[in-house]
Amino acid sequence: MAIARQLSLPVSILLFLLINTVFAQAVNATQIARLINQGEIEKARQSLEAQNPTTADRLFFEGQILKAQGQLRQAIAIFRQLLQQAPDYRNARRELAHSLFLAGHYDLAEQQFFNLLQNEPNQAVAQGYRRFLGFIGAGKPTGWASDFALLPSSNVNRGTTNTVFNTRLGRYEIDPQSQAESGTGVRLGLSGYINFPTGVGQRLVLRAHLRGAFYQEQRFNSTIGQIGLAYRQRQHALVWSLGPYYRHQARGDEADNHAAGLNLTIARDVGVKNTLRLQLAHERRQFPHQNYQNGGFQLFGLSLRHQSTDRLSLGFGGRLSRSDPQAAHLQYDGQAVFAQVSQTVGGRWHMGGHMGVGRRQYRGVFPLTTAPRQDRFSRFSASLRDSALKWQGFTPQLSCSHTINHSNVAFYDYTTSECTLQIAKLF
Repeated sequence: MAIARQLSLPVSILLFLLINTVFAQAVNATQIARLINQGEIEKARQSLEAQNPTTADRLFFEGQILKAQGQLRQAIAIFRQLLQQAPDYRNARRELAHSLFLAGHYDLAEQQFFNLLQNEPNQAVAQGYRRFLGFIGAGKPTGWASDFALLPSSNVNRGTTNTVFNTRLGRYEIDPQSQAESGTGVRLGLSGYINFPTGVGQRLVLRAHLRGAFYQEQRFNSTIGQIGLAYRQRQHALVWSLGPYYRHQARGDEADNHAAGLNLTIARDVGVKNTLRLQLAHERRQFPHQNYQNGGFQLFGLSLRHQSTDRLSLGFGGRLSRSDPQAAHLQYDGQAVFAQVSQTVGGRWHMGGHMGVGRRQYRGVFPLTTAPRQDRFSRFSASLRDSALKWQGFTPQLSCSHTINHSNVAFYDYTTSECTLQIAKLF
């Protein structure tokens, strides 16, 4: 919301240009908008009815009223509904873009303004759209966030509940340190970004984050930091980003590692309510104390997000992965599918759910056995956040998950239940 509050004069200039432009709709948008902004709702309604409005015009009118009254979430829902029915209703797309901007949804507003710009013959109005895109791109050149969380877990080390390991040489007792151990840790995190606008719909983004998890048993501790640079560009309904990254992880069990990689993400709008997303990543991993784990890793992901209503979002997708460390028995091909849902209730309660299943098929025979390792896993998680509940600017969120990993190698047969009570703040 901060950018919108700082731009009252430019916003007025742009709205003046937009309102006084001739649109395809038959109703007098200028007169009606002026009456609504003056609070003369009944006069605006009478003016609308006198102009033989269509069903779409009436819906648009209700959206304008809600927007003028500051009910942005409801206005956004109406404009989206209208565009679903009439994708060429440019007044509705303009109002949706501006409502998203006022609500602080800058990425979504940028998408709509960019779509408007691509098909705007009036250069004065097009320049207004460019100004808005410039405000969004440069309005928040930097940002950062911090979080603190408690991490209770029934199985911190992902240890097995098995006590023996059957091999071709006989049965061996599993070391107690490889068996499941419960515990509660704390997590501290800090992340930030810097934007470098390079043109309309284009920017370089430098991102970094540092996060540490700490337990009474120091061997469970880990600290991970990552930095990445990405070039991001929007082309009509298509957004893509490409860039390198570097990650380093320090672990209490001496399994320290670092990785350098390249990530490509492509997102495309399919209609008004659907977004198709593709991710490709390749990285090279190095383990200074465990050279046998050095090697490459590749990821391919495809997902579809469906905005069913303004309050309900559904998602589906799948991932393919391939890991190629030096040790043949650790090389694997993985497949996973998932479904997720996000729901807002009462304008303040935000609930989410995720379910995923998959498998990893290892290529080399596991030591002391006669066959490669085979894993099947499933994970269920849920989250809850109350946006009206804040403390010193921090917002709490509760997330819980249950993970089951079935393996033909006893070391990797485990179950864990975890919860995260997090408070986070955006700056």
